[in-house]
Amino acid sequence: MFIFGMKKKKDSSISKYSYTKQAIVQNNFDLQEAILQIKNGFYSNNCTDLCEYLHDDNDKYMILADYESYIQTQEKVSQLFKNPLEWTKKVIRNITTSTKFSSDSIVFRQANELYNL
Repeated sequence: MFIFGMKKKKDSSISKYSYTKQAIVQNNFDLQEAILQIKNGFYSNNCTDLCEYLHDDNDKYMILADYESYIQTQEKVSQLFKNPLEWTKKVIRNITTSTKFSSDSIVFRQANELYNL
């Protein structure tokens, strides 16, 4: 399993009070490019909710703070995928050790732990 994003203890310096979307975007050229491509319809001609969210200054869930972690994790995924034997082992391990998954409980836990909501 690959996990990315803010973790409560590690990222306690970023809070909903000190976080600004503009600072995250200004310091990451690749993120600026991705947002511009989304806004300009590069991936879809019908970009409504996402475009509004990206254009809005309020990123209350601090989604853009996870961007760099996502990119680093995706690189690990890409490297592992190049090794079919190790990829297959990881897939089998994930399947055999999986338990009931509830996105509701994860969202609730993140809301409490990360965002103090």
